[in-house]
This record gives sequence, structure tokens and C-alpha cells, in this order.
Amino acid sequence: PPPLSLNARAPSSRPRASAVRMDAEDPKAATERAMRDALGKGGGAQPAGARKGGSQWTLETTESAPSPLTGTQKTRMAQKGIEPLSEGTKAFNTILVTTIKGLLDVVYSGRDFPRFYVLETVARVPYFSYMSVLHFYETIGLHRKANWIKVHYAEADNELHHLLTMEALGGGDSSFDRTLAGSMAVAYYWLVVGIYLVNPRGAYHLSQLIEEHAYSTYDKFLGENEAMLQGMEAPQVAKEYYTGGDLYMFDTFHTALDHPPRRPKIENLYDVFVNIRDDELEHKSTLKQLVDEGMICSTECTPSAACSVYAEDCAIEERTTARGEGTSYTVMRKGEVPAKSQGDGV
Repeated sequence: PPPLSLNARAPSSRPRASAVRMDAEDPKAATERAMRDALGKGGGAQPAGARKGGSQWTLETTESAPSPLTGTQKTRMAQKGIEPLSEGTKAFNTILVTTIKGLLDVVYSGRDFPRFYVLETVARVPYFSYMSVLHFYETIGLHRKANWIKVHYAEADNELHHLLTMEALGGGDSSFDRTLAGSMAVAYYWLVVGIYLVNPRGAYHLSQLIEEHAYSTYDKFLGENEAMLQGMEAPQVAKEYYTGGDLYMFDTFHTALDHPPRRPKIENLYDVFVNIRDDELEHKSTLKQLVDEGMICSTECTPSAACSVYAEDCAIEERTTARGEGTSYTVMRKGEVPAKSQGDGV
């Protein structure tokens, strides 16, 4: 079968975790059935491979995590006309990420916040690259990927708030760190643009590896510094981003339905880093979906859809937004009292 082209129009109503065709079913019922089949559990149970972190369940792996590809995954990709990503592309990306990681380990040994500042400066760059190329294609009339641009913008906005958090912690105080981070970001932007023009899935795989590295870096940092972080106050920018009145952008980059909807609680700096770590896992899940299936789940991937699967874990309160556009969702753990609304709902 021919390889997936960026011009291919992917279906927009199939959730990431589904391994079956859903066009003959009611979307909500199909979402619930597919998720229960994929996870092998009933709603409300702890996801397989998950562990508690802060106030959220964090998945260690996703349903498509095994590498090399399993026979079932190869069959699914063949049915969709998608060739597995070449081993040469994977090897190039792995070597590049490993080399950069090794250099950062040496330069930033014992300097965690500056390291995270550099990491977050670079981490948001590929989403700019994707949007630039997608805008270019749309401008010359090749195709439109409006939903992809929306998700990538939300991902970049999320990484921006990670960066603002690191700046608030003093990570960017040094001119050396700012210069290094900016230089790496510029070089990485054009590298990703070039790869994305030639091999979109290869570019997504490169970012997937970087997000996996970010996740493991933050997870290790949390394990080694839990007591210290729990005694430190959370920066105001992080509180406003994770618990503010309007979480539309926060919800937009969540394209996986393999866990209950996230509604973070920020009480100290430990909670902030737990959520930053979990954000990186969300990015990794979206990127892996793009690599493996060449699509982004959109219509079915909402807090309400996730709650339909994890009905025992959350309840939904619907109300009209302050903008008057559609419906706003407040997701809460059962037994909790919803906080008083301030401005736009979520």
C-alpha cells in the first residue's frame, strides 16, 4: 500500500484508543465500547499500567506502546494504507535525541531549573514548525488541517506555560542559558520544518522521543526531590494556568481517552511538576497517534467523552460559557463540591 501522505484526509471521529471501525455505531457508544475493550476494564477502575501521581492517574504506557510493532498493529496500519516508519528514520531520530540529551546532562549537571528552562524553550518549537508548514500548505491550496493546527497551537501554549513556570523559578536568569536555549530553538525550528516537509511522521516521531525524554526527566526529578518540592510554593503563573476559570486550551491538547479527564489541583510546587510531567505524556500520546495512525482524534476527544468511559470517576456539569459559544464543562471527582464559577467555565 502507498505510504501515508500529509495530504491524506484522516477521519475525524475515531478516538485514539479504538481498534475497531466506528462508522456503523453511535459515536458515544462506540467510544465507550472501544475504550473498555482496549483497556480491558470497566469504567472507573485504575487504568492498566497506571500509578498515582499528585491528584491524577499517570499511565506508564499506552495501548500502542510495544516496540517493535506487534502483529496486530502492523495489520491495523496495513488496513489503513500506512507503512510503518522506517528503521532508518527511527535510528536517526534516536541518535539525535540521545546526543542532545547527553550534552545537556553534562552542561546542566546539578542545575535542574536552568535545564528545564532550556528543555521547555526547545520543546515548544516543533509545534511552531508544524503550524508553519500546515499554514503554507493551506495557503497554496493543497489541503486544510484546521484541527491539527488547533491542537498544535494548544500544545505550544501548554509548553509556553511550562517555560513561564521555569522562568518564575529562576531557570532563565543566566544569559548563557538564555543564549544556548535560543540558539538551539532556532536551529531546531528549521530542522523540524525541513523534516516535516519531506516526512511528516518522521518529524512527529522525533518530537515523540523528546517528549518521552521530558516525561522521564520530570518523573526522576519528582522522585528525587518530593519532600523539597512539597515545601515550596507554586508560582502564580502555574496556578492560573492549571486552575484558572477557562481551561479550553488545556483541554484542546488532550487527545487521548485512556484516563479520566484531568482537572489539576495545585497546592505546592510538587503538584506543578506532577502536572508538567503529565502534560508531556499527553503530548507523547498525541504524537504517537500521529506516527502510528496519521491522525489526531478530535470530535470524540473531549472531557465529556472521557467521562462517558470513566463514568464512576467523574461527573459533568454543563453550563453556557461567558462567551456564549456552545457548552462549558466542569469535570469533578464524584463527591466533590464544584468550585464557584469565576468568568468563563471549563
